[in-house]
Amino acid sequence: MRVNSNSDLGGVTRVPFQTGAGDPRLGADKQSFTTAESLTSALEQTPASRGEKVAQARNLVDDYTYPPPELIRRISVLLAMNIDAGTGADQSK
Repeated sequence: MRVNSNSDLGGVTRVPFQTGAGDPRLGADKQSFTTAESLTSALEQTPASRGEKVAQARNLVDDYTYPPPELIRRISVLLAMNIDAGTGADQSK
């Protein structure tokens, strides 16, 4: 077995410590929070639920033909293709 030494890497140069004006990014976290405040305000003015979507969901619940049989058949085929034949459990967990 051959071992190569690191003697050919050269010397390490020292980086001078800067005490000047500093990094201009420092203090960037002290930005104005007007954007966050406006988002919070918009969120507070948004209703908890959308009436038209609630009505649509109620109509679908009352419709005994929803979901259509074809959709149920397609979903069952997809599920059957992905069942683990040994245990019936999903092993991706």
